[in-house]
Amino acid sequence: MTRTVWLLVAALALVLTACGGSSSGTHDIKGTAWTVSTIGGQNTVPGAQPTIAFGSDGTISGSTGCNTYSGTYTVDGDKLTVSQLATTRKACADPAVNTQEAAVTAALTGATSWSIGSDGNLTIKGATEIVAKPGAAAT
Repeated sequence: MTRTVWLLVAALALVLTACGGSSSGTHDIKGTAWTVSTIGGQNTVPGAQPTIAFGSDGTISGSTGCNTYSGTYTVDGDKLTVSQLATTRKACADPAVNTQEAAVTAALTGATSWSIGSDGNLTIKGATEIVAKPGAAAT
């Protein structure tokens, strides 16, 4: 009888651990890709949404909606640091896309923290807040 009780307690503990996940709600952003929906509370330009890819090797890359960028990042818990970004320099015909490009690169290099909400969206805070949806559109 005692052995049965201990087996049930152990099984219950395993189930609760599996269902509970991390109490902090922290996920890992390494190896993930995102499509930016807002920068500083402003919607991104339709048809020119920036993307962010966090490589598992500490590289970050993506599109500003016109040009591509790359750099490195570090994560320590919910802290995020992004290096200066190298970008391509093709001319973007739409002034709104040019403004968006400056905003997204400044927001990334000014990042100080990150979180993934219960809705699955990534929020990057720092100089300017970025909200991104899981998955990256083709760049």
